[in-house]
Amino acid sequence: MADDGLQLKSDREARIAARRKRIQEKLAAIRQGDSTAAQEATQQQESSKTNQQLIESSRRLLRLKDDTQTAVTAVRVQGDELENSRRQREEHMRQVRCQHTSIIQLQ
Repeated sequence: MADDGLQLKSDREARIAARRKRIQEKLAAIRQGDSTAAQEATQQQESSKTNQQLIESSRRLLRLKDDTQTAVTAVRVQGDELENSRRQREEHMRQVRCQHTSIIQLQ
């Protein structure tokens, strides 16, 4: 039991020491102007900008597609309404002609 406690404590201390060493190495690289670390950071920033642009472009395309479909639907509906009213006028004119013809035939 006591051996397990010492084991856990030494593992924890080893992890802490390794983390401190990594932090010191990063700081030393930054202080020395290590271009690879700076390049990696810049590359990560550019990658995130690229991803953001891709996401925004996808959203814009979806909005554009939706707006276009809405506009096309509106044009179709308007065309259908015009065609329906034209047919109604023709039917009304046909009925007027039929009535007029029947009145003339009765005379």
